[in-house]
Amino acid sequence: MIQDDNVVIRLKKRLAHARKAGFKVRIEVLDDEQPGWCQVGSSRILFLNIAQTAAEQLAQLEETLQDFAELAKLSSANRGSVGGVTGGLAEKAPSDQAA
Repeated sequence: MIQDDNVVIRLKKRLAHARKAGFKVRIEVLDDEQPGWCQVGSSRILFLNIAQTAAEQLAQLEETLQDFAELAKLSSANRGSVGGVTGGLAEKAPSDQAA
């Protein structure tokens, strides 16, 4: 991680990584709903709560991507290799790792 990157920069980089991996990202007021992801047809949609701080959104994003990666890993183990389904999402991007 570049030590000078603040949480907003890290959030933007991680969101770009999620988009590159095929997620459509929606940041909106979720009221009592939890952030997460769903699949509609062939589109994967990731939801973050705009009412949260950038640090909380980054934590939500990391948790959501980890959950997706674990589910994809289980799914591919049950069906055989799907190749690239997780797009490396389970691992934090190099810019997000603490020194």
